[in-house]
Amino acid sequence: MKQFVFTLQQWYDLQTGTEKQYKLQINLLENRIAVLRNELSILAGCFDRTKVEFCDAVSIGMPALRAGDYGNYFECTKIQMAAVQIQIANLENEKEQWVKKLVQVRREIKLLDKLYEKQYKEYIDEVKKENGKIIDDMVSYKVTVS
Repeated sequence: MKQFVFTLQQWYDLQTGTEKQYKLQINLLENRIAVLRNELSILAGCFDRTKVEFCDAVSIGMPALRAGDYGNYFECTKIQMAAVQIQIANLENEKEQWVKKLVQVRREIKLLDKLYEKQYKEYIDEVKKENGKIIDDMVSYKVTVS
């Protein structure tokens, strides 16, 4: 009796490998996004602490030069925060594209699973027919010999 062979097994294996690669890529992007969000949080924390420090210093009086330094710091920090937010947005968009690709690959895998089941059912039916034919031949042979 011949063994069952799924005709699209190589394609199924390729799609399964592609799915793993896409998941890995999405994971890497999520990790990079988490790092950037942490960096943004740190920048925001520093900005807030410096703002409180600035308000305290202004209330007791400070030289104009030092106030200008604070202004430069705030401006620079805002630019850094905006750059990090842009990076996060870009990575989120890239992640979204990878997720769309992953969804497509999963659809193909589900379709291949259904085809596998259909081919396997056909194989089982064929094996049953062959076994029935062999049994009928054996019975016919015994009847003919007797």
